[in-house]
Amino acid sequence: KTYPTISHQASSYCTQYTSHHYYHSTIPIMTYASSTSLLRSLLREAGKMNDYNFRSYALRRVKGGFQKNQSLQGSEAAAAIQVGQEQLEVLKRQAIIGNLYPSETNVMETGN
Repeated sequence: KTYPTISHQASSYCTQYTSHHYYHSTIPIMTYASSTSLLRSLLREAGKMNDYNFRSYALRRVKGGFQKNQSLQGSEAAAAIQVGQEQLEVLKRQAIIGNLYPSETNVMETGN
């Protein structure tokens, strides 16, 4: 079964979040759409973390995970997206718990 592909121009809009290209032009549209949506959701939730260290760790893990899995296709890509959805739920719970017990402002966040 063949899938329609996306050109490099269409895939370049995801680089507004990072300077790395996470996608190749041979990724099926449905996988591309769901992985792009997942990436945006994970980055959004990681940004909600109250603590600087947890927030930067979560952002680093999201970006690293997408870089690591950028060449997956077919059922491997679908499995990676499923794992990513599960990690999104964990990240949402962690953000809620972290905001219930806020920490002091980190020296990296003060800007001085």
